[in-house]
Amino acid sequence: MSDLRTIYVGMAGCGTVGCAVGDLLIRDHDALLARTGLDIRLVRAVVRDLGRSRAPHVPDELLTDDLSRLTGDDVDIVVEVIGGTSVAKGVVLAAIAAGKDVVTANKALLALHGPEIYAAARAAGVCVAFEASCAAGLPVIGAIQRGMVANRINAIEGILNGTCNYILSEMLEAGKCFADALADAQRLGYAEADPTLDIDGTDTAHKLAILATLAFGTYVEFAGIAVEGIERISLTDLLAGRELGLTCKLLAVGWMIDGVLLLRVRPVFLADTHPMAGVNGADNAVSLYGHAAGHVMLTGPGAGGASTASGIVSDVVEVALGNARRTFGQLPLFEPKMVKSATVVPPAAPDCGFYARFTVHDRPTALPKITAAFGEAGIKLVKVRSFDGDPPTATDGEHIVLLTNPASESKMPAVLKRIDGCVELTDAPICIPVLEPFERRS
Repeated sequence: MSDLRTIYVGMAGCGTVGCAVGDLLIRDHDALLARTGLDIRLVRAVVRDLGRSRAPHVPDELLTDDLSRLTGDDVDIVVEVIGGTSVAKGVVLAAIAAGKDVVTANKALLALHGPEIYAAARAAGVCVAFEASCAAGLPVIGAIQRGMVANRINAIEGILNGTCNYILSEMLEAGKCFADALADAQRLGYAEADPTLDIDGTDTAHKLAILATLAFGTYVEFAGIAVEGIERISLTDLLAGRELGLTCKLLAVGWMIDGVLLLRVRPVFLADTHPMAGVNGADNAVSLYGHAAGHVMLTGPGAGGASTASGIVSDVVEVALGNARRTFGQLPLFEPKMVKSATVVPPAAPDCGFYARFTVHDRPTALPKITAAFGEAGIKLVKVRSFDGDPPTATDGEHIVLLTNPASESKMPAVLKRIDGCVELTDAPICIPVLEPFERRS
């Protein structure tokens, strides 16, 4: 680097997150200098549209549309906040080839192209730092790499998408339908104009692939993770769950059980006593279960520019101090010869309880047929009740909701199919697992 105490940063992209990074590096420059002893200067931000000012966050004179200006001698660290995987991949690999350390919050890029990028960085003698890629400002990467390095991590459980968590919380707390809660999330900057990757679970799965690779010391391919989103979760289900003492979350789970790795992203119900049940709004939470430390949980804002920028600037400091290169170079995770790809089994899991909702024409006629179908499958029911639901979403039919005792998930499709064949349903059945914390399941 050019000078031990002066670090020059070039940034690719200057949207919501990039502007927040600019705020921290420019407006808080003196505070960072006092805390770290480093004179960190943002000298360039590459953007597509030079006609749109980013002031006051980033002065116009720092903007350029020439990506090649990130690889010159006047840049020490390249911060990638473009998003996506095509242009961003080229920017990152070009920076590495030019001998630049890279800081990125791009979970899709790392989940899909991590091995190629890590190998290029190792060959060039530089590092890739990505603390903000998985939970914005939560230092979960550091917790795994350093704070719990003495532990064999047996499980990860996480609320990893602030957009989904905000939508589910807002629906329940304000009585809004899915579409209205999503529109609010977009207005507040928690959701993109196209929120598909958030609400269908893909974004969460990208993050789980990265965290599971770190935690379990074996490369996890994104394609091996079973994924469901929150699109089918209705206000009726959230209200019925609340009456049953349950809260719905989009949860990422990674369990190592008897040497077998189980990975999944899907909506689940949690009992109100579950550590993550009270994580609301745009907050994220990550639980790590270590054999020595036990259960460690981090929680805090998981969406928005400022929170993500906090993690990015933290990485810039770690790179500038030289800590990131040492960690990156020493972790066997990034050495292909020392790490084999994980074998991820299909989404089977230990038995758990299930919430189910059936919308029917005639409750008195349907109820005994539904309970009989579960009984014939050997699944005991804990609670069965009628539920009126939310008038705007329950327009055609009456609801029956139930909770089961722990049962094998493999039995549920046959039960639902049997009920569909003998009961007149006005909507497709909803079936959502009810999860206990990992230590109660293992």
